[in-house]
Amino acid sequence: MHQSTTTRPDRVVDDSSLSRHVVVAPGMCSGGSLIFGQIGDWTWEGVAAACHTNVHAARTSEGQPAYLSFYYFHVRGGDVIHPHGLSFGDELQVTSRVFQFGSQSVITLHRLAPAGLGLADAPLDPAELYERPHPDCLYAENFNRWIARSRPSSNRQLSQVAPPDFSYSGLPRLPNSYSPRTLVGRARETGSFYSAGPPPPPPARAAPTSQ
Repeated sequence: MHQSTTTRPDRVVDDSSLSRHVVVAPGMCSGGSLIFGQIGDWTWEGVAAACHTNVHAARTSEGQPAYLSFYYFHVRGGDVIHPHGLSFGDELQVTSRVFQFGSQSVITLHRLAPAGLGLADAPLDPAELYERPHPDCLYAENFNRWIARSRPSSNRQLSQVAPPDFSYSGLPRLPNSYSPRTLVGRARETGSFYSAGPPPPPPARAAPTSQ
């Protein structure tokens, strides 16, 4: 198995949040890196912990496989932590928080910060990501929906079905002003999130050397 990071055991911050200390390994670096897949894995791990559901082997009430699909995946890099600016050996503090979004969906927010930045080890406030992002940090927003096949061996006409043990009522709610629903709906209508193509990524500064 290819391992892209070295991660210390997750620490539960509260019922909706996890914190990790991560050391970046070679597979997580460069433009063709596994950073996006790694963030996706952290989302599944966060949802599993917060919703008390085995997302890797979830089943519908009829016993059919249920999949926590990625409906919307948004990553915003900072001046120091950027998808194309990571180097192996960099140390990161990763904070993740899961929010309820109805009975079949969740939104998970992540902050990847330099380990020595000294940010408060507390649940991630959505206002930080949407209004006051730290310039040195990378932020990710994942909107996931439960789906299942309505016909065996076919990905056509997928059903929206959550597993019966999916526990979401105790999760915090994302304020409506931060909801991606309008943005995603407009993108579905136009076929793109950008009217004239995505802007080029900004250059990233080197991450501070770990002591």
